[in-house]
Amino acid sequence: MGATPDELEILHARYATSLFSYLCSLVRDRAAAEDLLQEVFLAGLREDGAALLPAAWWFRVARNAASNHLRGRRRRRETGVEEGTSLAAESAGPLAASIGREEEHRVREALARLDSAKSEATLLHYGLGLAYAEVAEIQGVPEGTVKSRCHHGLAALRGFLSVLSPERER
Repeated sequence: MGATPDELEILHARYATSLFSYLCSLVRDRAAAEDLLQEVFLAGLREDGAALLPAAWWFRVARNAASNHLRGRRRRRETGVEEGTSLAAESAGPLAASIGREEEHRVREALARLDSAKSEATLLHYGLGLAYAEVAEIQGVPEGTVKSRCHHGLAALRGFLSVLSPERER
């Protein structure tokens, strides 16, 4: 049966911004992230009780969709068939709402310097506000591993940001 149109509207209001921000961070292509967001909501449309699905379910579906997209893009690049993509995707998520555009750019640059597991965990927990347990479910690792990744990710971000900060150059 799947989700009703009313449920889908509620889910879109609840998750669209944070899922889009997450997808942008994974694929680094705004247009692709928009397409993938639609794919995620279509997957939810097929689920009974979609409104009751936890946030971790939605982010795991988004992560899988992004992985499939990146795998396909890698294959196209290897075969010489790569469409034009923008690697400088910007999104207006919770991170952008709390800091200025220039600072957001520095944070994104610093996140890109982290290994992918730490970057993803740090973004999901601190940037998008998901609980450690939800991030653990999305990443398929124990909660303690997520806490460690977030702790080390945040420490590395602080170090990167102190180096990238324009005030430090004076």
